[in-house]
Amino acid sequence: MKKRLTILLSFILVLTLSLVAAVPLIAAPIATFTIGDISVLPGTTITVPVIAQDVDSSYEVCQAGIDLRYDPSVVTVTNIVKGDIPSSSFIFDSEIFTNDVATYQMDFFNVYSGNIIIAYITFQAVGNPGDSCELIFGDWGNRFLGTFLANYGGAGVSPLTFDDGTFTILSPIQEVEIDIKPGSDPNSINLKSNGLIPVAILTTPDFDATTIDASTVTFGPDAATMAHKHAHFEDINDDGEIDMVLHFRTQDTGISTGDTEACLEGTTLDGTPIHGCDLVRTVGKS
Repeated sequence: MKKRLTILLSFILVLTLSLVAAVPLIAAPIATFTIGDISVLPGTTITVPVIAQDVDSSYEVCQAGIDLRYDPSVVTVTNIVKGDIPSSSFIFDSEIFTNDVATYQMDFFNVYSGNIIIAYITFQAVGNPGDSCELIFGDWGNRFLGTFLANYGGAGVSPLTFDDGTFTILSPIQEVEIDIKPGSDPNSINLKSNGLIPVAILTTPDFDATTIDASTVTFGPDAATMAHKHAHFEDINDDGEIDMVLHFRTQDTGISTGDTEACLEGTTLDGTPIHGCDLVRTVGKS
């Protein structure tokens, strides 16, 4: 009985070792490809680097490729050029643009490690304000080997991780007219005051102040938020139009001795950024 048990345990051990040997080992990623998040105004053209970060020094990288997918209704790629690989080491590169994928491959003589700028990609925003899309590394079948790093002869194509990015088209900033301490001239700010500073955002022929999201509005160098729970609305300058009035705590604004202007920022209900400034005169010392 003991002999049979010994034979059975030996068989199980051999079978277990065989199964473990049959499971392929997954190599650890040798680098991370990253492009970052990009935010621009409509119609903007911008060039950004694609970086292979923390490339393992033991892996003799001398080939690289990028396959980047994007939404052509938001952004197009107009150019790809080599990164910071010295010309003395550079062999060749090749790029392909399709409707929604930009592909680039390069070969070089020397080997590199650490952080390598593989390429510079030029994007042009073609969508509308508020549009956004992902910038996704992968193998999209455009040609070559997708997004990769390899050593000589293309052997040993390495495992990577990808830090994909986004491309966002911002809304143009809407300049607004504001009146700090309506009815005062000059707009004196007592820096020792623990009170409130009223600020009116005026409705004009080009802008409706009632479309502002009051919860987003900040005022002064320290971006003070409104002191009251809600804004209130009135025709502050007797022009027949309804304006928005908010109040801010003086000590929260960051206005300091000698300041001659204070500014306000926020967004409208549809996400359009707003910005406006008015003159001030400081009293006392901050």
